[in-house]
Amino acid sequence: RPKRERGVVSQGKLARALHQKAVGASVAASTDAQAIKDEKIIKAKARRSKRMRTVRETRDAIRYYSGWAMVLLVYIVCLLVLLIIASQKIGPDSFRIFMLTFGTTVMMAWVIVEP
Repeated sequence: RPKRERGVVSQGKLARALHQKAVGASVAASTDAQAIKDEKIIKAKARRSKRMRTVRETRDAIRYYSGWAMVLLVYIVCLLVLLIIASQKIGPDSFRIFMLTFGTTVMMAWVIVEP
């Protein structure tokens, strides 16, 4: 195992500075290579952002939206059943009042409570 001082001399800031001074031309070439590499990475990211959805992303979107579609479908069916039953059991005036109060409470829940 080398001594600590040898490691500092061979890998420290002074050693790196001397190495860069000795190979100055290759450093400039490596910065050009790095710029080309960076440009390729940027182009690859742009291609990835423009590509079509993968099968997994499509499947995940279908799962997400089908769940919400099912919830909304059940909600709409429940509302329709409620409206049919309420319109048959109570008279037109009572049904109108019922619809106004029900609509008001639903809108308050969606606009005030939900957000």
